[in-house]
Amino acid sequence: MARSEIRVFAKNGFLAKGNVLPLDEMKLFVDMKEPKIAPERGQFVLSKAEGYMNLELKLMPLSLYRDRFLTGVRSRFEAAYNERRDTAFYLTLAEMYERQGKYIEKIADAVWAMLEETSWALPAHQDRSPTNPFSEIPESQDNDIIASLELQTSQTCATLATVRFLLGDELDKISPMICKRIDRLVYLRGVRPFVSGYYSWSGEHSVRVSNWCTNITSNILYAGALTVRDMEMRELLLAKAMHYLDNFTASYPEDGCCAEGPAYWGAAPGNLFDALEIIEDMTGGKITVYGEEIIRNMGNFVVDMNVDGDWYACFADSGSKLHHSGDVVERYGRKCGSPALEAFGHMNAVGAENCYYFYGMCYRILKNYHTPVVKEITKPKARTSVWMGGHQIAVFRESEDTSKGLFLATKGGTNSEPGNHNDVGCLVIFSNGKPVVVDPSIGTYDNEYFGRLRYERWYTNASYHSCPTFDGIDQECGRDGDPHASKNEVCDVDNKTVSMDISGAYPKDAGVISLVRTSHLEAGRITVTDEVKLDREREMEFHLTSHAEPKPLEEGRVELADGRVLSYNPELELVIEKIVNTKPFEDLNFKSKWDTDCLWRVCLKVRAKEYTCALTLE
Repeated sequence: MARSEIRVFAKNGFLAKGNVLPLDEMKLFVDMKEPKIAPERGQFVLSKAEGYMNLELKLMPLSLYRDRFLTGVRSRFEAAYNERRDTAFYLTLAEMYERQGKYIEKIADAVWAMLEETSWALPAHQDRSPTNPFSEIPESQDNDIIASLELQTSQTCATLATVRFLLGDELDKISPMICKRIDRLVYLRGVRPFVSGYYSWSGEHSVRVSNWCTNITSNILYAGALTVRDMEMRELLLAKAMHYLDNFTASYPEDGCCAEGPAYWGAAPGNLFDALEIIEDMTGGKITVYGEEIIRNMGNFVVDMNVDGDWYACFADSGSKLHHSGDVVERYGRKCGSPALEAFGHMNAVGAENCYYFYGMCYRILKNYHTPVVKEITKPKARTSVWMGGHQIAVFRESEDTSKGLFLATKGGTNSEPGNHNDVGCLVIFSNGKPVVVDPSIGTYDNEYFGRLRYERWYTNASYHSCPTFDGIDQECGRDGDPHASKNEVCDVDNKTVSMDISGAYPKDAGVISLVRTSHLEAGRITVTDEVKLDREREMEFHLTSHAEPKPLEEGRVELADGRVLSYNPELELVIEKIVNTKPFEDLNFKSKWDTDCLWRVCLKVRAKEYTCALTLE
């Protein structure tokens, strides 16, 4: 991956000192003239509020915390953990709108429950603790030791800061101790470790940056902006945030491509944009970097990866069906000067429910809550040919209308990317907005998925990402300094053709000397050609992962989804496999990911030392 090394704040000479507003002078949403809650959004939140009012907040005993260590299951602890935060945050939105005091007691219960937790770090992230890694007991975050700072700790800080900022006077009527404890714990568990420490997610010392950087930075910056009064600390907070955000933009390629895939756009470039808006608020508009080209390119990634509607070309740990918050996408496009991104966001912002999303992005949700509801849309035109050389991703379309014609996406890159799947050379093909050849997507995050069994799951392996195997040997993940990457990538955007040698993604015992994959889209037709040279004669097996059950026609032809017919070399032996979860830890939900009960795999076999496999879909 080519790093841009673009540090947007340092480049512009921005300093925190002298530019941060005092807490009492800071205004949220400084770019909005008179922010107010749209009635449709208020009513929507009220419709959800009764469910939270009737929800019994669960106890979280030590045995529940240890559940992940004993069984590998994260979900039971995290369900109880998230209920407390959702209850506090969304009832706060309801109380803001109604202002009748109806929800205050329940909000206070949820807040107090969070304040009583020994740690806000998830058990799944306990291994990141610098003082007590891999312990089955939560590490206290309230002592003189600088606590570890992980994702959910930052999100809890943001949740509590939001409640305190909006309803502090009402909570004080119950007891002033509530807000005092919020201020103290947000500082001890969030602001102080953020300002004082350096972390693996922060990009320091050339460590790879992930979405944790922007997610944690935006949440702690927001929480500190709403709770910290000391001006020196406010300036230190902003200075550290700008430094970490510079690490993030420097780690991205200039084309703005998100290696973690479009599902992580909201938590990576999207959270970067949240942080930029918070900085605009904290400085009264004195510090903004929206006009930087890399910021615009990072935004445009989500538009280019969209196939049609909620379908996306997914790579790595990305889902296939996604819905990004249209309000924030529209703001991003407007502020960074991208009409395409703004129009795409506007199209996805229809309806009041856009304010109701994941609690961990409190600033974004709160601003969406104060944004007028979109009721009428015009579908924007899509770019028909895009090359993102930073991660070697090509996107070709037959039409500017996303619901018409063929869509082809393919990637090179490496098998050592964040959220990695072994998918160098992967193919994604849609026809008239319907999936034909797919990347299988992901299952549930659990212990084993982030451990030794990750690549024993079928959906992480290249042969299920429409890549070949040789004597049954598949691609492998990067290790020991070898990223297992593509090379010699050439993209002709005008002719919608891309070629790359993906031989480097295979281990040495596969015997691959060269494997050049060339993909081309023309009117009504996609061709994919693999030119293979091996060290000796081996069993070659070429694959396509199909959304619909393949239907063999005459020799050398098979029908896939949407009436599209695949033609292949007739000497190849055709085998059709039904793809289902077969191992206990394989849990890909076909219904939610693909609106189907299973996927299918086309396998084309031949024994040779050198061979050219030519596939045509039309």
